Amino acid sequence: MRSRVKRQLLYFEEIGDCTVHERLFDQIHLNRKTERYSEALGIARLILLNYHPDISIGGNHVLALMFDMNQLWERFITKMMKRHLSDRYLVKAQGNKVFWSSQRSRKRLKPDILLIPRKEGDSKIVVDTKWKTPSKFYPSDNDLRQIFAYNRLFESRAGILLYPGPEKQTTGSFESELGGTCTMQSINVLDEKGRLLVDNRLFETIGINTDENLQTVQ
Repeated sequence: MRSRVKRQLLYFEEIGDCTVHERLFDQIHLNRKTERYSEALGIARLILLNYHPDISIGGNHVLALMFDMNQLWERFITKMMKRHLSDRYLVKAQGNKVFWSSQRSRKRLKPDILLIPRKEGDSKIVVDTKWKTPSKFYPSDNDLRQIFAYNRLFESRAGILLYPGPEKQTTGSFESELGGTCTMQSINVLDEKGRLLVDNRLFETIGINTDENLQTVQ
């Protein structure tokens, strides 16, 4: 490794040393020809400025340089729901159903998580995990359409868009003959000391009860 680094330094003989700071990276403007270096610059910023990953909210891009954060967030929530909600729900990940078919192909819908109640009389809940938190805590049209389609196809009365971050909740109802709700919910995955929450406190603030979700929009 050392020999490879020394060979690379030969290409930068005429470039002097400099003090690396945040403003130095802010001064770099990429264009169409240099856009392909954006990921390398992001990794360089992470290393040279001694940044550390921040998992408190989904607006941070540091971890995204190393992992597919959407996939990691989905898997974390799935595992925690199976650990803490399995007495109330069968937690089914990546279940799918055909919603359109022809002689040549089929199209399927695949929600991230489907909560199937073990108690008779309770309703299914669709959970769609989202890593990147919107600047204004309000669901997009596409996300609402997606939850609406999930509710109809999987016979659910409630859907949840689940984000990381300080606890917030917005619930609205669908104006259709079948009704149903979509709740935009964020949960804090860190405790007061900044440690990752893996106990049942993780879901204390989430509106996981279907009846409670429906009552909030009356």
